[in-house]
Amino acid sequence: MLDIIKKNSLHHHKQRYTGSRAYEYLKENYPDFDYAKISTIKYFTKLKKEFYYSHDGFLPLEHKLWSCSS
Repeated sequence: MLDIIKKNSLHHHKQRYTGSRAYEYLKENYPDFDYAKISTIKYFTKLKKEFYYSHDGFLPLEHKLWSCSS
């Protein structure tokens, strides 16, 4: 499934696979794929979040304190 996400990263964000589309793709290309749709969607969503949003969520700021000399 990670290869699907890597291929998706080349596309515009509105044209990437959703969990449902990934499930349909796997069913079409791998006939012996026998996992439940909801399980596949949840797993795909988890992988996608880890792949695209693997940052810390903040930027460390470095600044100098102002010193007032009177």
